Amino acid sequence: MFRYADPEACPACRAPIPSGCLQCPQCDTQLTGTIAQRLFRTLTHADSLVAELAALSANSTAARTAAYAPLGPDPVGVGALLSAPAAAPAGSMLPPDLPTFPSAMPGLPGRRQPGTGLSGPSVPKILLGLGATCLLVAALVFLAVAWSALGVGGRTGVLVLLTATAGALTWLMARKSLSAGAEAFMALALGLLTLDVFGARSAGWLGDLGSQGFTLVLGVVLAAAGLGGALALRRSPVGALITGQVVGALGVGLVASGLPEVNPDVNALQATVSLVAVGALAHVVHRLHLQIAAILLAVGASMIWVSLALLGLSRLDFTPTFAEVWGGLAIWPTLVAAAIAAAPVVRHPAIVRIPVAMRVLSLGVAVALFSLVVTLPSFDESATLVSLVELAMVAAACAGSFVVARPWRAALAAPPVVAAAGLLGAVSVLVGTALNALLSVGFDGAAATVALERPDLAWHWPLLLPAGTLGVLLAAWFVAGLVRDVPIKRVAVPIALTVAASAALVPAFYGVPLAVAVGVLLAGAAVLVGLGVAVHGELRVVALVLATPVAGLALMASFQSDVLTAVTTGLLGLAAVALSLSASAVLRTVGDVLFVPAAAVCAWTVLDLGGTAPEWRSLAVLLIAGAWAILGARIEREVPAAATALVGVALGLGATGSIDQTWLAIDLTVAGVLTHVSALANTHRRFLGWAGLGFMVLAQWVRMADVGVETPEAYTLPLASVLVAVGVIGMLRTPSLRSTRALVPGLVLALVPSLLLSLSDPVSLRALLLGLGCLAAVVAGVGLRWSAPLVVGASVGLALVLREASYANDLPQWVIIGGIGLVLTAVGITWESRLRDVRRASAYLRRLR
Repeated sequence: MFRYADPEACPACRAPIPSGCLQCPQCDTQLTGTIAQRLFRTLTHADSLVAELAALSANSTAARTAAYAPLGPDPVGVGALLSAPAAAPAGSMLPPDLPTFPSAMPGLPGRRQPGTGLSGPSVPKILLGLGATCLLVAALVFLAVAWSALGVGGRTGVLVLLTATAGALTWLMARKSLSAGAEAFMALALGLLTLDVFGARSAGWLGDLGSQGFTLVLGVVLAAAGLGGALALRRSPVGALITGQVVGALGVGLVASGLPEVNPDVNALQATVSLVAVGALAHVVHRLHLQIAAILLAVGASMIWVSLALLGLSRLDFTPTFAEVWGGLAIWPTLVAAAIAAAPVVRHPAIVRIPVAMRVLSLGVAVALFSLVVTLPSFDESATLVSLVELAMVAAACAGSFVVARPWRAALAAPPVVAAAGLLGAVSVLVGTALNALLSVGFDGAAATVALERPDLAWHWPLLLPAGTLGVLLAAWFVAGLVRDVPIKRVAVPIALTVAASAALVPAFYGVPLAVAVGVLLAGAAVLVGLGVAVHGELRVVALVLATPVAGLALMASFQSDVLTAVTTGLLGLAAVALSLSASAVLRTVGDVLFVPAAAVCAWTVLDLGGTAPEWRSLAVLLIAGAWAILGARIEREVPAAATALVGVALGLGATGSIDQTWLAIDLTVAGVLTHVSALANTHRRFLGWAGLGFMVLAQWVRMADVGVETPEAYTLPLASVLVAVGVIGMLRTPSLRSTRALVPGLVLALVPSLLLSLSDPVSLRALLLGLGCLAAVVAGVGLRWSAPLVVGASVGLALVLREASYANDLPQWVIIGGIGLVLTAVGITWESRLRDVRRASAYLRRLR
């Protein structure tokens, strides 16, 4: 339901009013004073009467009754509210003795929610727009039809009358607060005014102006009429009309485009004057609160600025020289455009009000344009000169960052970023060329004194590699400084180290011997590693990170010569030893990981140079890896040592195309010995004894297969007896020593080899004796309460029994197996009768030694 007393709407025009407003922004109605207070009381009483009328209506539906409940003689409590005065908000139209009403009165619905269709003001706007268009088309048709029939006076009278009528209707609609009607008639009036100008040209009243002159006149008329009309109606209830501002801005654009073309200098001067004039006009209309016109004029000024900048560049050749650019100052329009773009640096009150981001952007455009003009003559020069110019641009930007504050520092970003992109391309090409030269000898064991292949480059080109690297790093520092201040002292040393590392590739460009190129790289890596060991913090990380690729390149290049490979890997091994002795955990880890591969390659190469067989080389690699792992039993040593030993043994055994069983047994034996030594020497590596046992067993089996031994028990049983005896003695001396650690190696060595042979020949004396041995082990384990004999004997015996199952027709075997089964069953029954409980038996077994 409509509300009369609405504190959020003007009582005269019903336009929305903001809180605290003393005057309606649409109709200028005063909302304060005695009359306003009396009007609000009256409207409030009217709302109460409407509510009573709705409540007493007999024809109300159930929904309407629910929406408008009976409120009694005083539905909203007006009397109570009036009897309890309260201070009204500042600027409100409420009287001082009447409190502010709630936004939704009790019993009355609030404002209608916006629907999904067209809003109320949209309909008249559409209709008025169509109507104005139809009137303008009708006027065009009328003039086209009746123009020849009308005299000069008739033509003039019709055009003036129609234009004046449209203007008067515009003023009338504005005074009536009908904004859509005012916009429509403003568009109609300006369209008729345009027809007036064309009619005057057709009648010959404007003389022979030409197309550009007529465009200039039309632009002046439309600019004056549009901006003048918008300014005249600015204080009307509808405010400054958008149509007038748009047409006025278009008129200004016609004026700028209608200036005659004389010669390049005059055209540039006209563009400069037009730019200044349009910019000044945009500022004026902005101060006059014609915001739409100000925006459009600013866009037009930007377009004129672009044309001015391009006008100067278009006067030059595609590859201009320095004299052509600066000798006759043919580029002056572009320089003027750059100077105008740099105007925001002036601390004028009108300029200071512009957002800082826009001023920084404008200054950045000016700097980029000026940099382009300065560097333009070098574009057709040699790549060396272009790179030097790019380096100079980066250096200038970095120098400017010391005197320019951070918000304005971004204006200097475009030139160094573009220059750094060019330098990065040049550096990438030079690095690729250096790598090709460094690896040009080939990996066929050449002499260390052979010369590298020299690239077809000028002598000064390789020097651009460190210079370009410096430029790219300085540009990166400059860009980082745009986000937060990074002191140059913090990055000076890392930048210097990176430049020095890149300089280590320079000798490769000049065809020096391979040994010289590798030596320079090794020297650079040594300096970086030494610095990394001596310093701490970020500088240590930088030094070690740079040392990694330098040393990697030296190692890769040295693989082209056996002598250089031995020297390089030897030096790397010494460096790894030094790092492993460092107090830093990171450096120690690096040294532990690098030593074994470097030392292994060095030993292999030295022995190869001495004519040693591959099998002996692999044995040397195995000894080096094992010794390094034993001296410092750490995972960072053991993993590289194991991998290196595996690769070395594989290379040594596969060098002849077939595996030598004798050398395989030797390598397995040495691996087992080294593993046992590590387990004995390092208390936290006792579990390696199992791996050592596995190596020894494999070595024994390989050797026996190699010599054709058919009775391995003659070799395994003596050693197994010794191991079992040592284990029993250890258990007797150390009550806490468990049988699994003391007896399992000996029992496995005694039973498993015979089991493997018995599986292929189950009906044999070996199988019989193995079964008796398993029985003895089980009985001994039960009697002595040792878990190892019980578990090993039972496991091996079970495997043997399952294999014997396929020979059911062999009675003697069944007799023996049955006897063993009876013994075990009897033992089991006795055991059950003693323990009485399966759970207690499990617990007892877990407590066995």
